[in-house]
Amino acid sequence: MGEITGLSENTQDTEAGTQVRLPEKWVTETVRYVSTENGKEVEKAKQIASVYAVSTGEGETIPVPIGFYYVGGKINEGVVISDNEVDKYEVGIDKTTHEYATKLKGNQFVWIPCKIENYKKIDWRKRKWKMGYGN
Repeated sequence: MGEITGLSENTQDTEAGTQVRLPEKWVTETVRYVSTENGKEVEKAKQIASVYAVSTGEGETIPVPIGFYYVGGKINEGVVISDNEVDKYEVGIDKTTHEYATKLKGNQFVWIPCKIENYKKIDWRKRKWKMGYGN
């Protein structure tokens, strides 16, 4: 999964949960040195990635870290991934609902979309605390 493969491009018609071709910008080129029979070292580049690309449907592509699985969701609503293959996306089942999310077996990670104008940085060092709650 970590290498670029001959997967298809993500399109509007690609089914959610399908692994698709990794966009070039998500790939890192790593240099390897290989020793030849005559003792010379040959430099060989290999393209690798720490993520693989999954379609959320309708042309959206998300990076999923290797060793994790797409559970469900869309970019504008939030995407859930899990470290347990049992939680993996199943066609026709919305595992992001409370009913399913409370039954997932692995550790889940949720990406929640946020527009830059809604983002407010909080400097926690400057906050005063009373009874464990920020004021």
